[in-house]
Amino acid sequence: MRLTMKQLFIGIASIAGLMAALMRGYQLFGSRGMWLFSVFAVAALILAFFLIRRWNKARFVGISIVCLPLIPITFPKMVMTDFDHMSYVGNKERSAATLNRILAADSRFYNVSASYEAPANRKGQWLVVTGIVASTRDLESLREIVDRADDWRVEWSVLVSEESKVKS
Repeated sequence: MRLTMKQLFIGIASIAGLMAALMRGYQLFGSRGMWLFSVFAVAALILAFFLIRRWNKARFVGISIVCLPLIPITFPKMVMTDFDHMSYVGNKERSAATLNRILAADSRFYNVSASYEAPANRKGQWLVVTGIVASTRDLESLREIVDRADDWRVEWSVLVSEESKVKS
């Protein structure tokens, strides 16, 4: 069987779509959800491939019965999921940037930075706070500022470099 350029292109696009769906599904839903996300995305791609391949043939009616309902349901769902997730991530990133500006404006926290992370292998969004403060009192103030900022799961990596004073 000899493949035409159109069939070869659609096959390569389907494989690329599978890889993109796996990566995007992993970013959005983690390791469990990526498979379900990818199954729907690739099913729509494969059915679209068969629809194009058999466009003028007898199987058009049978394939279109399966294809046509799936494609309008799957792609808007993927787009809505991406849009909702990206707007939520954008809000969290702006909140972390605002907190970082607050910390940079305070001279006690000039060595402290806060950054937003949403790793796929951990559940939830994390605020990573790293740096050095001068005293334990400054560390407590830093904790109060971060706790007021937003509903975060915080990963702390802040050192206290309090110099011990020797009484003479």
